[in-house]
Amino acid sequence: MTLMANSGLHVDSGGGGIVFLGGSHWWDDLPLEGKRNQDKILTEYRQYRDLVRVLIRRLSDDSQREFDAADRVVVENIDQRGATWCETVPEAQAKTLDAVDKIQGLLDRLYSPEAEALVIPDTNALIMGAPLEQWSFDWCDTFTVVLTPTVLAELDELKIAHRNPEVRTKAERIIRQIKEYCRRGDLRAGVPIVTGRIKARSIAVEPKLDESLPWLDPTNNDDRLLASTIEIIRQNVRSVVVLVTGDINLQNKAQHARLPVSEPPTQSETVE
Repeated sequence: MTLMANSGLHVDSGGGGIVFLGGSHWWDDLPLEGKRNQDKILTEYRQYRDLVRVLIRRLSDDSQREFDAADRVVVENIDQRGATWCETVPEAQAKTLDAVDKIQGLLDRLYSPEAEALVIPDTNALIMGAPLEQWSFDWCDTFTVVLTPTVLAELDELKIAHRNPEVRTKAERIIRQIKEYCRRGDLRAGVPIVTGRIKARSIAVEPKLDESLPWLDPTNNDDRLLASTIEIIRQNVRSVVVLVTGDINLQNKAQHARLPVSEPPTQSETVE
């Protein structure tokens, strides 16, 4: 951790009979460069911490207590306020890294089916991108396109209400395509788009935003899609899950939520 390069500790013996409950070593005041680095690291850690907290929310109470204890260690050693039980900066760094490993290890306790690549398109990726059977990504050979309730509802609305007839036509075409997928089998379980390379799957349950990241707005469709993506990650924690969107605002929100994002494939990027 580069923060620790600017950190220091000093000893306060607690003269006058005073006993310090937080330890007898105190953090030195950070220089300006260290404070700037501290703010950056703390912001990034809190974004990561909030996502992990959502993912593990259904683990046991013991696991939640382990998470809280590890989180306190990380925050205290990044925040560096007052006394600490650590006697040296390397000791504080080692304990911080160990706590982060414990938090990461909690994700291993989540049930997950066999790992696969899951791509979650927003509505514009389906409307403006290449046809799904032509999609390809340089980071995977086979993948499953996951269709969420938010996107399916937007497609239904677009085919009727959008002022641009071309958009209405494209939305209607995609809906017909999805209905064709349903005739191939149970779309909830997954059906082939291109045999051996691309599958389609749908999820029917709307996300519970009160169980997701606190800054997501339940009235905003982009935020609902982010909540669905997080829930898909929780249920498939050993899979590669990527949100596919060309929308810069949604990309920005996804990055803030620390979610992987990919641009939708275009006609020129597709395989023959």
